[in-house]
Amino acid sequence: MTSKTLTNIDLYKMSCLLAYDLWMLCELSEKAYDDLHIVIRNALNESFVIHARNLIEFFYTKRMSQGNIIASQFFDNNEWDSLIKNKCVILTQFKIRASQYVMHLSSKRLHPADDDYQLDYEKIRDEILKIAIFFFKEVSREKINIFALQQISKYLPPELHVFDK
Repeated sequence: MTSKTLTNIDLYKMSCLLAYDLWMLCELSEKAYDDLHIVIRNALNESFVIHARNLIEFFYTKRMSQGNIIASQFFDNNEWDSLIKNKCVILTQFKIRASQYVMHLSSKRLHPADDDYQLDYEKIRDEILKIAIFFFKEVSREKINIFALQQISKYLPPELHVFDK
């Protein structure tokens, strides 16, 4: 995984970043952009893709790159990797295409006029939320900033509303 082991305090701090990405993903998936200027609409679409890609990498990456955090760091002895053996096909396919949505100077970039450009925001969000909910149910509370979870509480089941107790 990595030579640097993060403490519970480090992970607690990092969980705020996880909550932020989840919050942005969920909020961006619920907005109607049709009436917005095309520049704003494109920026919001790209933001959704970037947050979705970040979260997929967080949950599914087995080896950490320098400075990035991954879900398995919140668990001992590769426990997370054994918990999520089966990757979601929808998210695996989306991750492969995610860069094509946001590449700016590339012949591989997908254009909004392309037939296969359409994003199913809700489906992608819902699949990421399934993994996030599973993650929050399994992870030790000492490693999660429960106040950060408040940002995304409306997207979580009641049993994860730990800050209400």
